[in-house]
Amino acid sequence: LGRILLYRRRFDEAAFHVNRALTLNPNDTDVLVHAALCRAYLGDAESALALGTKAMRLHPGYPPYYGAPVGLALFVLGHDAEVLAIGAQAPISMFVDIPAFLAASCALTGDLERARFYLAAFHSQLGDRITYGRPPDPGEPLRWLLHVNPFRRPEDIDRLEQGLRLAGLEEDPDERRPEAIARPVPQEPDVARFRRQGAVWRLEFDGLSVQLTHQKGFSD
Repeated sequence: LGRILLYRRRFDEAAFHVNRALTLNPNDTDVLVHAALCRAYLGDAESALALGTKAMRLHPGYPPYYGAPVGLALFVLGHDAEVLAIGAQAPISMFVDIPAFLAASCALTGDLERARFYLAAFHSQLGDRITYGRPPDPGEPLRWLLHVNPFRRPEDIDRLEQGLRLAGLEEDPDERRPEAIARPVPQEPDVARFRRQGAVWRLEFDGLSVQLTHQKGFSD
């Protein structure tokens, strides 16, 4: 639930549920990895790094994707050399956006040749797995990256954009980018409404409708 709310940009609620998950099960390595990813996006990179490292320590045979939250936390912290070291341990095809982060870290360390290699890998995976062979629209790769990486802090978004620009990723031609980043929208409070239709009550909540049969012995 914390991750779902994170991707909906409901950051405070996401943080609450991530904290709750850690309270309920602080040594489950999968919980730790998911929480680490969320904490990195929420801007608490030190905590994210500690959680991800703990997951690796508790699960010596951890799968390669356990390194992704650690790498993300290191990127947010600005430790690009360590990001590249972590990235070298996992296949760049594991997630579509991994080579984009590696390209940004390479560019920010001044290794532009290696940055261009990773950027080409990102474009290739984007075409194969996201646009399915369709050439992306101008600015679409950047918009996609910012959409699937729900950073809470503008400075973390800026750091990724800066690295990708240095690596050679084209900017979005629409500087306003109304659809570039999914932003939180005002949320109406959840309200359940009961409506009576003769002997039948109908419960309406969040777009769903349930019919309740009025039985003898039940009060209105």
